[in-house]
Amino acid sequence: MKLGNSADLVVGEWSIAIGNPYGFVLGNSEPSVTAGVISGVGRNLVDRGDGPAQYFDMIQTDASINPGNSGGRS
Repeated sequence: MKLGNSADLVVGEWSIAIGNPYGFVLGNSEPSVTAGVISGVGRNLVDRGDGPAQYFDMIQTDASINPGNSGGRS
């Protein structure tokens, strides 16, 4: 499969997340695949509370993205 370029994403396109969610915490090394739809592009998240958490130009999808799964944070 040819991978796309995130700069070309359009709301409504399919997305997939491939990885090993939570690493070895689950007790195995079996990979997982989830699918979803792109529901937003160019999202900016700025923390209104304590701390300098800021994320810019994010992609929003309903695909399950967990730590170890295509960019999920731990």
